[in-house]
Amino acid sequence: MEQQQRLVLILLVAGLLSSVVDASISNNSSINGTDNSTDIDRDGQFGDGGRQKDNVKVTVFYEVLCPDSINFVLKQLWPTYNSIGSILDVQLIPYGKASYTRSGDSWTFECQHGPQECQGNKIHACVVHLYPNTSKHLPFVQCSLLSSNPVSSGQECAKSKDMDWTLISQCADGSLGSDLLQANGEKTESLTPGMVFVPWILINDVFSTEQEEQSLNDLMSVVCSAYEGEKPLECVT
Repeated sequence: MEQQQRLVLILLVAGLLSSVVDASISNNSSINGTDNSTDIDRDGQFGDGGRQKDNVKVTVFYEVLCPDSINFVLKQLWPTYNSIGSILDVQLIPYGKASYTRSGDSWTFECQHGPQECQGNKIHACVVHLYPNTSKHLPFVQCSLLSSNPVSSGQECAKSKDMDWTLISQCADGSLGSDLLQANGEKTESLTPGMVFVPWILINDVFSTEQEEQSLNDLMSVVCSAYEGEKPLECVT
């Protein structure tokens, strides 16, 4: 079944109509590129993250080993950002259809595509946390997902993007990585309507079935339509 048909079927079965949620509070996780602070946003909602006036905010809930997530990032998000990044604010939430439980002083996770995906999600969460500027962390995410093994490619991608792999790996392998992934789990669980497909895409903190379908196939048109400022040339040609 085609991707679009699968998505419509899933949403219909779940009994979800086009619902609107406006959840916007300040994001507490803007960290300096070399700061491994443990200040984590745990409110379960989605802050502006330094959003510029009029910019279109695209929030992506995804999984590192999910084929649909990889396809969306590589074929829609990355080209759109490279083309009209000046009017785009991106928020990445790596977690997806996972679960977490408290285990003593730490967290235990189960991910849709196994333990390797949990580790990959932690790596991505750490990169977003340690390098909060989209211009820094999105190229790493693109590099990682472009690889045949997104998890093991982390060190090579970090090197090619002039990032500190030691810092990233320490985060992913330690309590900070677990805390970041659990916080992403809380954000995912707070979604209204609840996530039934990965990637799950919000435009300006709002989800709709039609918007999801369009974003999966032509994100650039969705962003251009949502932008209320003067349209860049790429939107009108």
